[in-house]
Amino acid sequence: MLDQITVVGRVGIDPERGTTPWGDPQVSFRMASTRRRQNRETGVWEDAHTNWYRVRATKSLAEHAAEVVRRGQLVIVVGRLTIRTWERDGARGTAVEIDADSIGLDLTRHRVTLASGASGASGASGASGAFGTPGVVDSVAVPAALDDAAAEEAPMPTPSGAEARRSDVGDPPF
Repeated sequence: MLDQITVVGRVGIDPERGTTPWGDPQVSFRMASTRRRQNRETGVWEDAHTNWYRVRATKSLAEHAAEVVRRGQLVIVVGRLTIRTWERDGARGTAVEIDADSIGLDLTRHRVTLASGASGASGASGASGAFGTPGVVDSVAVPAALDDAAAEEAPMPTPSGAEARRSDVGDPPF
């Protein structure tokens, strides 16, 4: 069975680079997804529970994520969900991980500028489409936020209470 999930949330840390045991590039970062609900009495939107995920990407997705993804950005991640329990130094925990198939910036919060590939040359057919040269990965320039108002609307969630105690334990040993 394949557990595929799509999560929209804020990046908690800049991607950490590494390599897989097979030598492929790999990145991982933590991501927080906070459910929001409208208070029926006041009409004000409030934060509810926050779920934290460890996101992992490999190969070209890892290279691109390492170049573009930064702490605090609102991203959309599609991938396979894995839930593991772990124990270290007498502490037990649960790790919720996403092996990413796709990572993108949420364009409701970020302005993205696409540029032609590094060579700037036309593709093999001599034609270049509006979205860059075929077969060449476009580069992306991304500002931290569109403006201060957008950044204030959805601040980075801060764990408190039980969530803070769980995060003090650290990441699982795998």
